[in-house]
Amino acid sequence: MREIKFRAWVSGRFHYWGFIEKDGHLCFAGITQSNKEPLTLEEVKNRSQQFTGLLDRTGKEIYEGDILVETGYPTPARCIWFEEGAGFVFQSIKNPDDVWCPNSDATGRGFEVIGNIHKNPELLK
Repeated sequence: MREIKFRAWVSGRFHYWGFIEKDGHLCFAGITQSNKEPLTLEEVKNRSQQFTGLLDRTGKEIYEGDILVETGYPTPARCIWFEEGAGFVFQSIKNPDDVWCPNSDATGRGFEVIGNIHKNPELLK
């Protein structure tokens, strides 16, 4: 079964939450609130990015909002949810009509996470 995990950008870092396995049991781990930047449920929903279930070529988890490059292709892409296809796609930053449908061979194709839309917004230019 695929892990159902999310992350949200809060106070300059990612906070991870979702259903995780701990000591052989499935547990729910939520985002801890702080007085520094308390979030409403709507804000958590809007800031959350889901784990795709895929790993890049180095074994790093790929989340919605990650920015990736593929070996041999200089144009970066970002991982987005594609509503019409009901799945995640990698969309070219330079040409938004150019999309790849990742599958379990994202590792074999040479995709590598080089940043994300929160920590590295300059990569979107």
